[in-house]
Amino acid sequence: MLQRIPVTRFGLLWAGLAALVITAACLPLLAYGPQAGHDLILLLPWAQHFAEQVLAGELYPRWLPGLYGGAGSPAFFYYPPLAFQISSLAVLACGSCSPLVQLGLAEWFVVLLSAGTFAWFARVHAPLPAVAVGALFYALAPYHIAMDLLFRQAFAEASSYIWIPVVFGAIDRLASKRGITLLAIGYALLLMTHLPTALLVSPFLALYSCSLAYNTRRKDLLLRAMAGGSLGLLLAAIYLLPALTLQDAVSMEKLWGEQYHYDRWLFFNNENLADKRPFLEAGMAALALLVVALPGLWFRPSGCQSCLLVFLALALTGCWFLMSTPSAWLWGMLEPLQRVQFPWRLLVMHDWVVSMAVTLCLGFALRNGRPVALVYSALVAVVAILLCGYFLYQQYQNHFAKQDDPRQQQRLEYVLATGYSASEYLPADLDIRVARFVAVAARAPLLAFDDGKGELTLEKQRSRELVVAAALEEPVELILKQFYYPGWTAVLEWPNGRVTNLPVRSHSRLRLLTLDLPAGDFELRLALRPGWQELLGRTLSVSGVLALGVLAYLGRRSRQLLDNNKGIQQ
Repeated sequence: MLQRIPVTRFGLLWAGLAALVITAACLPLLAYGPQAGHDLILLLPWAQHFAEQVLAGELYPRWLPGLYGGAGSPAFFYYPPLAFQISSLAVLACGSCSPLVQLGLAEWFVVLLSAGTFAWFARVHAPLPAVAVGALFYALAPYHIAMDLLFRQAFAEASSYIWIPVVFGAIDRLASKRGITLLAIGYALLLMTHLPTALLVSPFLALYSCSLAYNTRRKDLLLRAMAGGSLGLLLAAIYLLPALTLQDAVSMEKLWGEQYHYDRWLFFNNENLADKRPFLEAGMAALALLVVALPGLWFRPSGCQSCLLVFLALALTGCWFLMSTPSAWLWGMLEPLQRVQFPWRLLVMHDWVVSMAVTLCLGFALRNGRPVALVYSALVAVVAILLCGYFLYQQYQNHFAKQDDPRQQQRLEYVLATGYSASEYLPADLDIRVARFVAVAARAPLLAFDDGKGELTLEKQRSRELVVAAALEEPVELILKQFYYPGWTAVLEWPNGRVTNLPVRSHSRLRLLTLDLPAGDFELRLALRPGWQELLGRTLSVSGVLALGVLAYLGRRSRQLLDNNKGIQQ
């Protein structure tokens, strides 16, 4: 049975101190926003265009019409939306800020939330000062903030740190029906934040469930874990089903090129050494902190936290095995695992394991209360802050240099203005470089036709809808600057009320929407209709919500019956 430590002023003081340190570490992001990072040129336009659609009332925008120079992109049919809904909150909170500062605000919020969810999980396992140090390291771990956010600008992967403590905390609570509900919601949120992380974390969730079931001699916990995971998949179907079944419509094969092959990114082989080095250093730094913290086990009372410690040891071993060359045979055998691309993505799980182990070791020392134990705890906290500070300093140096680089600033302005996006979300079989297409598309008109044959006027454009007023003297071929995608439909509405369906085709070379318009005065309405994948995904997710409602009702009903029986017995 979990024993929750009550929230006190002392605990709030530790929480406030941790939040203050995190905010201090993120001050450059809050003041100037990120200035560099591998994916910044993609992240920045995505965040802005996604936020535009959210603020316009579309809570889950899948089609972003302003990307690719205004040709539109189905990026969020495939990319999980939740991290960008967080960044949309930053745009809403600071609408007058620059896009870079808005993104920096979102990244600070993600780091802060990560610390909060870790503290929520850990506070039932360790005293609050130890929890504060562990949460601080989890939020500011070298891979999390220095690598994921500052070096790579992998915003979605960094956001997945928020939900990992939630799903493990849900497993801790599986003895109650609320545990199943919490696991379902947490797992769905993880899936809808970053799919590769969810895939990598899932085996460790199963291992933790098995260890708890064995330790408590309750086999039903395994069934509850499977029920929670299954409900989580059901809740996330609104994203998963279209993402997994519509991949033939785009150039998804570009994600599985030779440069993304798992073997190039496994640690401790001779391939790609320079590119792997920053990630190996981040993992080794976390491991070094764990080595410094391990003497805290000497203060552990006999049998205390044995189950969790064994799991952490197994998980740590599993992370390093899967990130290293000896696991190449396993990666080669499991095709879904290869879709993760980079084995070092397991550093997300590794950071949670190390942070939790450090928290437990500090907790044992603090509960011991002897002066040597307290001095040791302070030493571990200092080492954690110095390690995180060293990696932050290195990355911020690069960001400050880019801030003063006019070419970098012009590049960021350009990608924002043109809606630059990733090559894998271009239409299938479109053989053109993204940069070339965007440069041409940004200068092209939305409606391309022979204007000597009449007039076409854009009356309305939303995410998945366009309305064009036509007054044509002769039939024309219309090319719209929006990419073709399954589900686009067109209808003509005539002044006499007649409605005519019009075939929509893909332009043979550019894959843009192309229509043959008749002569006359009419209104052309184009819409990207939800396919069966979207409709079925929504239905399954609604079914998951209803199932959670039934589960909550049954739980409340059983508690009421139990209370009534106790009253009768008394």
